[in-house]
Amino acid sequence: MVVVGYGGDTKAEPIFTAVEKQASFIGGEEEWGKYLMHHIDGSIPVKEGWKKGTYKIIIQFIVNKKGEISDVKAINYEGSKTAEHCINLVKNGPKWNPALQNGHAVNSYKKQPITFVVE
Repeated sequence: MVVVGYGGDTKAEPIFTAVEKQASFIGGEEEWGKYLMHHIDGSIPVKEGWKKGTYKIIIQFIVNKKGEISDVKAINYEGSKTAEHCINLVKNGPKWNPALQNGHAVNSYKKQPITFVVE
């Protein structure tokens, strides 16, 4: 177990970076794929002038023990319109299943890749 911090408040609950069961999109990977296919705009990297290739944007965020999302940011391609689009996909999406530690829901960091293929 790794505890990252308690925010500025000593009564705040810890945010875990390693847990027994990771936070997950409700419905699993298949539903995550459906959510992306329904909401993603694959033309953004093309409009932004990205060359042919495969690009994996890594989005980091906190899933609290209620499944709510906060502190969403891009780990790579920061400042690009494509990364901002991915941030908004996560921010505006549904709740997640929270991480579990010792059988209890906990606050945790999550990293979620979103891949674009420019042809």
